Amino acid sequence: MGGEELVTLSVSLDVYKKIEGDRRSFKESHDAILRRLLDLRPAHISVAPDKQGLWHKGVLFPEGIKLRRPYKGNLIEAVVRDRRLWMNGKAFLTPASAAVEVTGHNVNAWRFWQYFDERTQKWELINRLRQR
Repeated sequence: MGGEELVTLSVSLDVYKKIEGDRRSFKESHDAILRRLLDLRPAHISVAPDKQGLWHKGVLFPEGIKLRRPYKGNLIEAVVRDRRLWMNGKAFLTPASAAVEVTGHNVNAWRFWQYFDERTQKWELINRLRQR
């Protein structure tokens, strides 16, 4: 990743609001905002918030990618559109929140959802996307 490692950081709501309040554009990442506020050089990381799709935990789910999951005799389908995961006319910010909507409880979304891998021509668990 260009020499920079990404980590997840938990902050209080007031700190998050301050970061968002200092955003200069919708394309500016949280990393870029904090680097500017802390007077650090820009990083060379492979996160492109302006790239179309849904970013989740460092993984890009490209615009138009379809997810599915056979569940209790039904085939549940979702698609990434406008930086959201859409399922049954409802938008979700993460694959996990959509999985909770399906099951009614927390599940490991990386092992719940499948996507169609164009290279293998097979449905694969989205966990494979983290391994790339």
